[in-house]
Amino acid sequence: MPKKFLKSGWEEKNLRLYEAEILSFVEFNHIQNDKFKNVFYCSSKDNPNGRMCISWGRTAAQAGDTIIMKGRLKDDIFLVWSMQIKKRAN
Repeated sequence: MPKKFLKSGWEEKNLRLYEAEILSFVEFNHIQNDKFKNVFYCSSKDNPNGRMCISWGRTAAQAGDTIIMKGRLKDDIFLVWSMQIKKRAN
């Protein structure tokens, strides 16, 4: 019988959920290693210039959109696991 994989809880401990507005894109649907990469800045309480976020996968989000992101922080960069557009920019 195969052994059952046990989760360590690492993902649950480091999980963050943010609602923020996209300020600007550095890379928008840029293809790297056959994957879409998005690098953008979102509004943040900690940094007046915004927090850098990296998302893998194609997105339809634009600057000015309000999004809800799930992911984790690594070296002051937010790595996005999933993203949902809450409100579109005018």
